[in-house]
Amino acid sequence: MRTALRTIFICVILLTLLVCTTQPHSLPQVVLIAPFILLFVSLALFVAVLLALKSKGLTVRHLRLGALAASLPILLLILQSIGQLTLRDVATTGALFVLGYFYMARRAVGQRSER
Repeated sequence: MRTALRTIFICVILLTLLVCTTQPHSLPQVVLIAPFILLFVSLALFVAVLLALKSKGLTVRHLRLGALAASLPILLLILQSIGQLTLRDVATTGALFVLGYFYMARRAVGQRSER
């Protein structure tokens, strides 16, 4: 868990430096993806650490749920930044993530019953 917290801290520092020291119109397009990646990693690990606080340990399940939880706001942020976010996109994306959550929950139950 200490490594996850350290990674979150590094991502936040890098994101702050990137946002404060660069101009988006003068950057190559590849570099414009970096803030979204840093936000995703830090948010996914933050959610995973919050989930792990109850069980006193970070597991693969916590990381998967953290990645799923971080995907929704990051995807909506990406759609907003390119001017493609509509109410229909929000509803569709929300429905897909609800289905993804139930799939992961069902998969976890199936893995427990196999043991």
